[in-house]
Amino acid sequence: MGIKVSIVHQVHGHLVDVRKEGQFYRDDNARVDYDNLRPCAKCGLCFGKDDHDPCIANLPGTENACCAHGLVESDTRFRPWGYVNLADGRRIEFRDDAGGERIRSAVEAALAGRDLPQGFYYADHVAVKRVI
Repeated sequence: MGIKVSIVHQVHGHLVDVRKEGQFYRDDNARVDYDNLRPCAKCGLCFGKDDHDPCIANLPGTENACCAHGLVESDTRFRPWGYVNLADGRRIEFRDDAGGERIRSAVEAALAGRDLPQGFYYADHVAVKRVI
């Protein structure tokens, strides 16, 4: 009998085990269907495979972002809970449940050259810019 090895990650706040056979939600062992994702574990909003997190959709000047909803089991010693990669290559990070309005205000402050709100900071590294 071999040892079962799995990697754990989260899909919109739901713990997921990644095994050789595929990806499975930890709570009920259902296979993750990326064409029919579960709603966010925190806010309950729905979105599709390639949609932005609905609470922070359409952030100005942004390549991509993660609102960090449901990431309470993340170990923040190693990485932030949420981030925003700006189109200019800067990366904003935060380690609390900031919420969509606060994240949007941080992005607007960065784009206007103002100080970031409390709890937000620029990453030591720069985000990778997409080359077209």
